[in-house]
Amino acid sequence: MAIDNFLTNELKKDFLEAPLKYNYYDNHYWGVPQVTDCLALFYNKKIFKKANLNVPKNVNELVEIGKKLTNEKENKYAFFL
Repeated sequence: MAIDNFLTNELKKDFLEAPLKYNYYDNHYWGVPQVTDCLALFYNKKIFKKANLNVPKNVNELVEIGKKLTNEKENKYAFFL
């Protein structure tokens, strides 16, 4: 059931714009985001060892490692959200 009648403009202000959009389909809202944070980062130790990389300590390092491990021609991507 669409929740458009319950989700007022005032209530929409309580949610981040992007996660709220994930619940919007076919011109209706079907839910609201419950959790929008990431509590863990999983990685493949073998891939990091082969590429001689260390686990990132911050977002900037994560982005740099992502660039090194991504190979679009082979359809290989370092991470996804």
